[in-house]
Amino acid sequence: MEGKEDNKLNLRLVLNKLNKIGEEIGNNGKNKLSEEWMDVQDVCIGLKIAKRTLWEYRHKGILPFSRIGGKIYFKVKDIEDFLQCQYKNERTEKDRRNENIGI
Repeated sequence: MEGKEDNKLNLRLVLNKLNKIGEEIGNNGKNKLSEEWMDVQDVCIGLKIAKRTLWEYRHKGILPFSRIGGKIYFKVKDIEDFLQCQYKNERTEKDRRNENIGI
């Protein structure tokens, strides 16, 4: 009989921990993972690129990713960093060109 009682106690402990984690996640109903990770479809829609282009970014190591059960996820922070690296200030580049030709 002790085995069943131990199992019940362990189950209660696990449930209590899960409840605490749920409370830490927040009362707004969003869990932290959904805010920090995006799947392939979300990234393609957000960046307005094809799945093949995203595959190339993964394959070349441009965008790091995680694979869970065959599904691929990207950190939002990694996508933001990628976009920041690609950012070019067109006005600044035009100004530099104009300065070089004396306008």
